[in-house]
Amino acid sequence: MLYNNWLLAVILNWPATRAGATTSELGVAGQPHYMLFRALDIAAGTCFLLGAAAFWAYASRRWHKVVLAVLVGVLGASTIAESLFFPLQCSSALSLQCAQEEATAAVGWAHQFHVVESVGSYCLIALLPVVLYLLVRRNPKLGRLRGVSLTLVAFVVLWFIESGYRDVHHARSFGFEQRAFIIMFSVWYVAAVVYRRFARAGSKAPAITAEAPLR
Repeated sequence: MLYNNWLLAVILNWPATRAGATTSELGVAGQPHYMLFRALDIAAGTCFLLGAAAFWAYASRRWHKVVLAVLVGVLGASTIAESLFFPLQCSSALSLQCAQEEATAAVGWAHQFHVVESVGSYCLIALLPVVLYLLVRRNPKLGRLRGVSLTLVAFVVLWFIESGYRDVHHARSFGFEQRAFIIMFSVWYVAAVVYRRFARAGSKAPAITAEAPLR
């Protein structure tokens, strides 16, 4: 719910919601309750960092744990840094001048860093369900988690393609796609935390022994 703070914006900042503003734009200085939205992002990032240990249950090898820790760490750290150290300076969804300046890189370096870092983070985050799927693909008790992971991956791929098409045609609707992605990712993240108790379940049927003969 913290990561889906755009739901709160429906009440607290309807103009930005209607214009398709991204969640980062809700924290632009001067926007209604912008400090609240920055605080929610920081809290969400902190929760992601605290939940990183839940993903270690899916990894049996140390380097697998490192990969999962890095990916979840990027998600948490970037969410915190974007709001705490590199907030957007203006909202391109609500200001034509801001959109033009953003397109020509005329905005400040912190704003540019935020945009580039956000895109990079989404690319890295897209790897997280892929890695988790590969780790649990042979576990019969994690079929639902595999399904949610594949659904999220498919959605991210379609989102990137659609966003690229819109960028080429100078059409802006990024905020709406981002909201759908956040919902999907939140469902996947919660599912990954909940299903971790099945991570150590054997992926093969038990061997037939003298104590357990086949009947």
